[in-house]
Amino acid sequence: VTELSLTPIGNFNMENDGRYTVDMLLKLKPFTSQLTSLKRLVLSDNQLGDAAMPALASCLQCLSRLEILELLSNDLTMVGCTTVIEALSQDALPNLTKVSMHTNPVQDDDDAVATLTASFRELRGEGDMAELLISAQAFDW
Repeated sequence: VTELSLTPIGNFNMENDGRYTVDMLLKLKPFTSQLTSLKRLVLSDNQLGDAAMPALASCLQCLSRLEILELLSNDLTMVGCTTVIEALSQDALPNLTKVSMHTNPVQDDDDAVATLTASFRELRGEGDMAELLISAQAFDW
């Protein structure tokens, strides 16, 4: 398996604060060690929310070949994006080339986008070519 796309989970009830989604991601965690060749993880349009990001960050630690992570339209704020970005170090994910987080509420906060971009750049290290997309503008270096 080189690509895993979890389509929208359906009639998501925002009143549950993401508990269903957190449970879903925690159930995925035991299988991540078997997804050693996974290169692309698409979780877009699931309204995961910030509450699900610690569980996702935990799953990412086992996906060392991951190249692309897509989290578009997941109702993420600065809090959730920070949690994910902290899991995207060069050591943990050396093959990472693209992280898409746009179409989330965080994209409307220019200061948050700048802070997240700086954190991502610092975490990935000098010379890393990974691209972070939070707003309509792509940040690559």
